[in-house]
Amino acid sequence: MRTLEVGSAVVVKHNDALHPTTVTRIGKRLLWVDVTALPPQLDKCVFDQKTGYGWGAGFALFPLDDAWDTLKLTGSQRAKLETIWAVYGNNGPKHSENDHQFMRGLLELGRDLRQAHPPSEEIRWRVDVILAAGK
Repeated sequence: MRTLEVGSAVVVKHNDALHPTTVTRIGKRLLWVDVTALPPQLDKCVFDQKTGYGWGAGFALFPLDDAWDTLKLTGSQRAKLETIWAVYGNNGPKHSENDHQFMRGLLELGRDLRQAHPPSEEIRWRVDVILAAGK
C-alpha cells in the first residue's frame, strides 16, 4: 500500500460496499479515517498502514490515487453506464458483487476501481467501449 497522509482520499470497503472518506490521523503503525460518512458499525475504523486491512471484521482500506483514473463522464456515457448497472449491479439479472462495485465506482466516485473490484470480461468490454467513445 502506498504512503498516505492526513487528508488523503481513501475508500473503505466493508461487506463489499465502498465508502469514500479521508485519512484524519496517522500513528506509527495505524491510521484513522473520517467516520462521519461511514455506516455506524465502522465508527471506530483503524487500519494497518502497511496492509490497509482494518482492525476488526470485514473491512479494508484502498487509497484513491492516480492508479485509479478519475473519470469525467458525458451525459451519454453516464446514461449507458447506468443501463449496464441496472443489469450487472443493483441486484440485476446478471448481478455479481465485483461488477456492482466496479460500476458503482464509475458512477458514484468517478473512479475506475478495476484493481479493487475486477469486473467480469463481459462488463469490462462493454464499459471500455463506452469510455473509449467519449475520448
